[in-house]
Amino acid sequence: MRKWLLFVLLGFVSTTIAFAATWTSVSEPLIPETLNDIFFVSETNGYVVGNTGAIYFTADGGETWKKQDSTVKSNLLKVFFVGTQTGWVGTNAGSILLTTDGGQNWNEVSFAKAAPHITFSYFRSLYFVDKNVGHIIAGKSKFHYVMKTTDGGQTWAIKDSLADNSTQNWYDIEFYGEGKVGAIVGDKIYTQRYTHDGGETWAASDTIKDVNFRDLKAVRWLSETDVIAAGEGNDFWSTPTPFYKSTDGGRTWARVDQHPADNMDRAKDAYFFDSMRGIVVGSNGFSKCFTSKTSDGGESWTAEILPFDFGLQAISGVGAHMWALGTANHFLRTSDGGGSWELIPLKVPSTIQALQFAGDRGFAVGRYSDVLTSTDGTGKKWNFTSHAGIWDMGAADFVSEKVGYLVKENRHILKTKDGGETWQTVFEPVPFNSRNKVGGIDFVDAETGYAWVSLNDYAEYHIYKTTDGGENWTQVDSTKGPGYLSGGIGFFDADHGFAAGPDRWIRSTTDGGSTWTTDTLKHNFPSHISLKADANAVCVVDEDKAIIVGAKFICTTGDKGNSWSYVKHGVADIDSSFTCVAFAGPDLGYIGTSKGVVLKTSAHGTQMTSETIDGAPSLTSAAINPAKQILFGTMDGQILLNDTGTGVADKPAVQPVRFSLEQNYPNPFNASTLIKFEIASDCPVKLQIFDTLGRQTATLLDQSMNAGKHSITYDANDLPSGIYFYRLQAGQQVQLRKMTLVK
Repeated sequence: MRKWLLFVLLGFVSTTIAFAATWTSVSEPLIPETLNDIFFVSETNGYVVGNTGAIYFTADGGETWKKQDSTVKSNLLKVFFVGTQTGWVGTNAGSILLTTDGGQNWNEVSFAKAAPHITFSYFRSLYFVDKNVGHIIAGKSKFHYVMKTTDGGQTWAIKDSLADNSTQNWYDIEFYGEGKVGAIVGDKIYTQRYTHDGGETWAASDTIKDVNFRDLKAVRWLSETDVIAAGEGNDFWSTPTPFYKSTDGGRTWARVDQHPADNMDRAKDAYFFDSMRGIVVGSNGFSKCFTSKTSDGGESWTAEILPFDFGLQAISGVGAHMWALGTANHFLRTSDGGGSWELIPLKVPSTIQALQFAGDRGFAVGRYSDVLTSTDGTGKKWNFTSHAGIWDMGAADFVSEKVGYLVKENRHILKTKDGGETWQTVFEPVPFNSRNKVGGIDFVDAETGYAWVSLNDYAEYHIYKTTDGGENWTQVDSTKGPGYLSGGIGFFDADHGFAAGPDRWIRSTTDGGSTWTTDTLKHNFPSHISLKADANAVCVVDEDKAIIVGAKFICTTGDKGNSWSYVKHGVADIDSSFTCVAFAGPDLGYIGTSKGVVLKTSAHGTQMTSETIDGAPSLTSAAINPAKQILFGTMDGQILLNDTGTGVADKPAVQPVRFSLEQNYPNPFNASTLIKFEIASDCPVKLQIFDTLGRQTATLLDQSMNAGKHSITYDANDLPSGIYFYRLQAGQQVQLRKMTLVK
């Protein structure tokens, strides 16, 4: 009778339980929305507009920005003001926003009624001659319209179109003086238009005779007859940046000189602060910051690559004071007509590429080389510290609170000696004529470090070594790779190290980099894990142990990388890549994913608990602070802190509908298995294992848990083969199941 009662009441659990954590965003971008355009009405007052209805206003030259209520959620693409109070914003939804009080109130007016047969999806250009007369270019695929208003934007009328030809596009429109003469530029040699009657009628300009013609993105008037157009070069097609000038009001266009003649940067916007001096902004094919200036009325142009790690997309100015909007909401400004530019130090919504603590100092480095630091020993407060210059960030390693290294695209390595305040190049970059990505960087001690990069369109993998604190670097390995790059590099000591990359590819050394061997991560890998699965991040746990996380796999080593084994993480419904990992010793580690799922692991990755962060942010980097709390960097520029300490509690990933205990899987098993259960309300939970004689062999859970679905992995290495029972008791509810252990 006793045995029967036990069989009814018994149950077993092996769980990947959801662990509860209070996640706090300790660092956020000032402006999280993607910005599209900028306009300044004075040397202090300006506006930017962006996606999901974002309008921001500054009254201090861009130092701080305050959000205004646009009343809409559509994407805002262009902004224009006449004076300080009257302005307009163009949307992607067939409407324009109007203000007459400096943005305190915005009213939406549809211009779609002028073309009711289409659904507008883009807004290319916006120009007002005065408070009443304005012009826009808007449309959708295959339909392109120029419209005019004479009542401040309340009503609109179509004045010309490209509605019958989907291969043509218009990009910019501008008028001179009182608005009688105007011009439109676009993407074909025959697409340009001009008007001499205030935009009532438009005539086609003469076809531009230039085999190197590319899309024209900006048109600017210098006088009643002289007008400048600038467009996009193309690095990959060897097309120089196009600059044209018309001296007859837009009827004919002639190419003008630029220096260097083979400059292939991509002009996005232009600004002239008098009839002779102007500037064009944009990016090259590698999204780097480019300007080109003229001081002779556009007859000749001189290009310059600025030392910032982002492209430029829009410019606005008041006299010689100018502001440029860059990728990921970066702002540059100049007060001397573009002679010198400074970055306005603001947190931006770009990927946190690297996150690390060295002593009490925390470091976070964004994709575009923005460096944030924390000095409170916890990472609860982060400040913008510096911008580390040109070339996209790849990886970082900080060996102390003062000394750290960045390795960037094109094999560029930088060093700081003052905690990230300033950076010096210690390994010169290669020319940017191909895609040259970053694998990783790792220092064994203060003097010895390794950097891993790819060159020549990812085809070649190179590993460099320093033995003098990064002052000099020597190549110690060169080999062909799978053809692109991901993963990381890690060293256990001065001799033993590895680089893990795409296609489960791993390269190892046991003699300090003198020789290297290549292998494929394959031990215990399930057949459904593709050979094309890429490593995304690595972490050396101690002098013998390390972990690699990648596209749907985790694997570990306990023998300095001599062998690697796939980890059965036991977490259900993980359909995203493991992206980042951080350990605070062999008994505490965290793994992040691109879907906001966090795994907490102990025993070097063999036992897991999981949680999904609210909003499911894409996690891109991880670090442990001195209090052994985990922080994650995200793709949208946040830093998240689990400020509940290191304890584990339970939290449901999905709201429950019943009390249930599922059959363990696999069953039979050897020697670990996954047990899932669901509880309908918060209550005390006990999960125990019993043998066939009713003897308790293990207690897997005995604690209060939140309502929801849970799972746990049970490791039965210490038990002999046979039949066992697992019993779940949640409050007053009990359920029992049988399982079979086969060794």
